[in-house]
Amino acid sequence: MKIKLIVYLIVFFLCGGAIGVWLGQRTMPQFQEGAYCRPASQDELDSFYTNILKVSDEQKKRIMKIEQAYQKERDQFAGQMHQANLQLADVIERDGYESPKIRLMVTQIHSAMGELQALSLKHLAAVEKVLDAEQAELLKDSAVSRLRQN
Repeated sequence: MKIKLIVYLIVFFLCGGAIGVWLGQRTMPQFQEGAYCRPASQDELDSFYTNILKVSDEQKKRIMKIEQAYQKERDQFAGQMHQANLQLADVIERDGYESPKIRLMVTQIHSAMGELQALSLKHLAAVEKVLDAEQAELLKDSAVSRLRQN
């Protein structure tokens, strides 16, 4: 039973991090039928900004710079989570599920996920500053809707 709980917690924390990634990258209303734990593709982002938010060319240029910076930082946290997961797997393989090292590994994963979620919210705030009031409200509604689905 303890093993199941640990596995569930690990999965829960991993999904939390993925939701943070999603929040920053994937806010298109067309994805509201299910929660996806993957970053949006460039085409999906372009479609969202063009078809849903209806940003101008100038806004789009500014937003794409924000997206590129966010993607770079997001990739760093994703790498940290990946490394922590590899270390966790090594500890489980070597020392078992109840090793004292497990807590440290889970804490590292959780920390990276929390940082990623904070980064995602900072990213959305930066994008919002480029938008007019109506566009910003659409972005916020989409983000809130996606969070409530998860």
